[in-house]
This record gives sequence, structure tokens and C-alpha cells, in this order.
Amino acid sequence: MADLVMRKRPAMHAGELGLFIDSPVFETEWETIKQGADITVTATQSRNPKQHRLFWGLAGKIAESGILGDADARDVVDYLLLKCKHVRYVTNVLRGGTEITPIVKSIRFAAMDQTAFNRLFNRALYIVTSEILPEMPESDLRAEVEKMSGISAPEPTPPKRRGRPRLPAKVSIIPAIEPVAAGDVPNRPGQPPLERPPLKAGATNSEEAK
Repeated sequence: MADLVMRKRPAMHAGELGLFIDSPVFETEWETIKQGADITVTATQSRNPKQHRLFWGLAGKIAESGILGDADARDVVDYLLLKCKHVRYVTNVLRGGTEITPIVKSIRFAAMDQTAFNRLFNRALYIVTSEILPEMPESDLRAEVEKMSGISAPEPTPPKRRGRPRLPAKVSIIPAIEPVAAGDVPNRPGQPPLERPPLKAGATNSEEAK
């Protein structure tokens, strides 16, 4: 929650960001504010239920580790709130003097907005990783807490499989067989070429073949 001083005026330049009335329900109240008037605004953000579950999941992770004895998740939450100074102090006047007792404040949705809860969550995470579970990296702790809280973290993108390289086209090392003309006798590999007998005078290849 934050207190802001704002002014009702037109936009000064293109692309200027601001807060706008997004519902006709509040248009009547907005019209009652004069142009150029300064306004004190209390800005709050809606709470994120997933982060609330993460906080309790963090407490459950610590309780499961047993590092704080037999403390359950509720005890761990109170312990973290005390360490984070999220408390109010009660003063009791006794016969022997004055006693100041810290009482943890509520973290319910109606008790604090998202901005304050962000600061509290980051402070609690720092205390856990620096004092309670210093041997566990913050990334591993977040992954474990998300798993216990039922909040599914995005699955890592599987690496793309590389296709098998294409083999080059097969090339035969055996020379192609040339077509044999009628009446020719093919040579066998490793043998000298066969000599054909000379043709008789006036005879053709076909007649000689007969």
C-alpha cells in the first residue's frame, strides 16, 4: 500500500502512463474532482494467491527439513514473520517493570496488499537462504517450494533432435556394361580381347554367324 499525490489533468504527451477510470461505476465521483486539483490516493494491488501458497509452501519445506525441531508449518510462518519484523509491539506494565512483547501481524488478503507482501516474501526468502538453509541454492529452493505448493513450474524446452545426416547417393565403382552388338563375343575381365576370324569375301556378319 502506498500513498500517492496525483493531479487530474489531460495527458502531457503521447504515450504518457497514468491511472484511469476503467468502470462507469466511478465516473460520477471522478467528475466531482476539478481539473488541476491535487488528490491524495492510497494505491493497493490485488493479492496474488499463488504467491500466498508459495509462502506457506516455503514454511512447509522448512518444517519438513526438521531444522527447527518439531515445528509445523504454522510455527515456521510465525518464526519467519518474527525474523522479518512483521510484528506489532504490545507494552505491558508489570510490577517489576515494563514488558514489550512482539506479536506477529496477519498476512491475510485483507490485512496487506501485494506490494507489501512482495517485500515480506523476498525478505523471508533471503532469511531462509542465508540463515536457515544456507546450503540450498535459491533456485533449487524455489523449485522445491513450487512443487510442494502445487504450482507447476514451466517445463524446460526439450532440445531439438538433429536429424541423421543424409548419405550421399550410391556411386558404383563397376563400369557399366556396354551393349553387345549382334555377333560380337564379350570379353571376360582379365582376358585379352578375342580376335574374330576374318570375314569371307562377300559374306556379312549375319551369314557368318550362321
